[in-house]
Amino acid sequence: MKLTNPQKRDFTKFLAAVALCAPLLVTLPGYAEKPEHVKQLRDTKKCRKCDLSGANLSGANLSGADLSYSNLSGANLSGVSLRGVNLSGVSLRGVNLSGVSLRGVNLSGVSLIGVNLSGVSLRGVNLSGVSLIGVNLSGINFSGVKLSRGNLSPFNANK
Repeated sequence: MKLTNPQKRDFTKFLAAVALCAPLLVTLPGYAEKPEHVKQLRDTKKCRKCDLSGANLSGANLSGADLSYSNLSGANLSGVSLRGVNLSGVSLRGVNLSGVSLRGVNLSGVSLIGVNLSGVSLRGVNLSGVSLIGVNLSGINFSGVKLSRGNLSPFNANK
């Protein structure tokens, strides 16, 4: 199939437009938290059913916060204090919790599939009904952990 000159010009313009827009598509974030939810959490420590996906919460003191039924998928929680936080029904898919203290946290019904929990303190954590498939559990202290109805297989405790 041979293109005519006007078709070639149109096709060239189309390719130029795609080339100009491509970098914009690459820089768009994979997650889009709602800034008002992040502000609400930081101001009140109460953010039920909030969209915090992809939010940068690193270093925040969230002790005692209510985050039940919120979406934290892909959020940066490095160095965050989560002591006594209500995380029941929360989505933590793709979150790195390595080295974070979860002591006394309610994680009942939370999906932890693929979450890095290496070196995390789980002392007194409620893991009732939690799926730990594909979770790195190396160096975990399970003292006082509630595991009723939890799915523990297969999990990695030796990484």
